[in-house]
Amino acid sequence: MLFQADDVVDVRGETVKFEPIGIGKPLKVELVSVYVGSTRMRDGELLVMSTAKDPDAPAGSVVAMNWWGDGVASRETVPLHSGTAGTRVIYYSPAESATLLSISVKLKFDYFPRDVVQAWADAAANIAGLPVLIGGMALAGPAGAASAQAIVGVAGAGAKLGIALLDRAIDGSGVISMDWPLSIADPGAVAQRAGFVLLTEDNRVLTRGQADNVVAGYASKDVFESVGVPEEFLEVDGRSFYVDGQDQVLRHAAAGSWSEDWPFQAGDQVRGPWPYALVKAHGADDEDLKKWKPAAVTADLAAKFLNRDRDAELPELTEAVFTAYSDVTMLKRAARMKGPIDAEKDDAKKELLEKQRDALLDSIQDEKLQELATGKA
Repeated sequence: MLFQADDVVDVRGETVKFEPIGIGKPLKVELVSVYVGSTRMRDGELLVMSTAKDPDAPAGSVVAMNWWGDGVASRETVPLHSGTAGTRVIYYSPAESATLLSISVKLKFDYFPRDVVQAWADAAANIAGLPVLIGGMALAGPAGAASAQAIVGVAGAGAKLGIALLDRAIDGSGVISMDWPLSIADPGAVAQRAGFVLLTEDNRVLTRGQADNVVAGYASKDVFESVGVPEEFLEVDGRSFYVDGQDQVLRHAAAGSWSEDWPFQAGDQVRGPWPYALVKAHGADDEDLKKWKPAAVTADLAAKFLNRDRDAELPELTEAVFTAYSDVTMLKRAARMKGPIDAEKDDAKKELLEKQRDALLDSIQDEKLQELATGKA
């Protein structure tokens, strides 16, 4: 049973107000923290990656490398500030057009071939400075693994990944997946409010104060609107938590214990037996990330520009290649919406379709092409 997104994950402390999200508005989903739970760590190596997918779009999932490093022990929070730091951005769009996004944070604990990763990292360092590693149809079995050979590095951040590692991470064993359907304007679903989101595995039982069962974590109430309102906590397996606004850490709302020899106090950071990822979704514009979504849209096309041989060098690619193809893709998607818009008789539905079309046009990077497409030329 789903519930109002603004009824959960209480936030305490002085915080900056989240910008609202919606069709045609910026949308940014960021990774705040990751906790590994009681998972056995064979060698302490861990890969944290995330995927984002518009179920209605032909392009494949976007795979972002968020962190890769070693020395991680059981019951520890991942030190996102160290290791091979990737991007904390899970998804970004300067003008969101999707009504629904499938978001997933994945933890990979198996062995990683360091030499292969380093070789591909060095090769990818000179590719366009887009803050993601992209792979078309990355979760679609063998075909997805083959097309997931599109690599984009983070300029100056060292967040690059090899094909072999990506394939193993997606198709291999030892993967913990924490999924979340992000509804922006999905018919029949509650629209997501901006705020914090707690992601856990599907076998967790998440509830709110009234004990309504739900299937995934959802965002906090707006902290400014919640002033003076009785607190409601996010509950997981019967235990209540809140997000500390001072350091954005998930903490216990009351004292208790996970077992006889595993107690915790109110205010302690949550370090229980199960892994979790704390993320936040909001509508703040970010000029530095404006080219993020165009690269994502062309994830299924980008592999065509890379050699399929895992040991081959990356061909020279430029940001212009991705931008040009993404602009064409955006333009085609916007053009295909003309028929449904003209045929729609319901005013509210027509307005939503028009907002989606305008958001696609706003994502076109080439100014001249955008002016032509919008009739401003």
